[in-house]
Amino acid sequence: MRFHLNHILLATVLSASLVTLATAGELEDEVLASQGARLRAMIDEDVSALTELLDDDLHYSHTKGSVESKAQFLSTIRSKRIDYLAATPRDVRVRLFGGTAIITGLSDMKLIYRGEQMDFTIRFLEVSHKADNNWQLVAWQSVRYSPD
Repeated sequence: MRFHLNHILLATVLSASLVTLATAGELEDEVLASQGARLRAMIDEDVSALTELLDDDLHYSHTKGSVESKAQFLSTIRSKRIDYLAATPRDVRVRLFGGTAIITGLSDMKLIYRGEQMDFTIRFLEVSHKADNNWQLVAWQSVRYSPD
């Protein structure tokens, strides 16, 4: 009887672990889908979509070190001060901590800044949290990447 009970307990623990892994995988997919939607909205200059995808307390640090709030970042998009043409993330890693996600990776960027087209790669760190069943970007930090 004891042998049988141990197997049942082990099966229960393993099943719970698999459910947790599936849930984590689903959450990771949600986070990446939200990131993709945000990048598309930046490229499409869809301020309405960005308003939903960005947290009201956004801290957005550009590669040159300037920092913008949500209102300032939306103004940048509206004015085309930075005109995002393409953003292609790669080597992305998502780490989940409850309703918070930390996403790191590289992204190949194409944009127009002050009338000049620029193509470069960045290393980024972003923090998002789940609010009202949607993931919202809370913080973004990026630096130019150069493989040495």
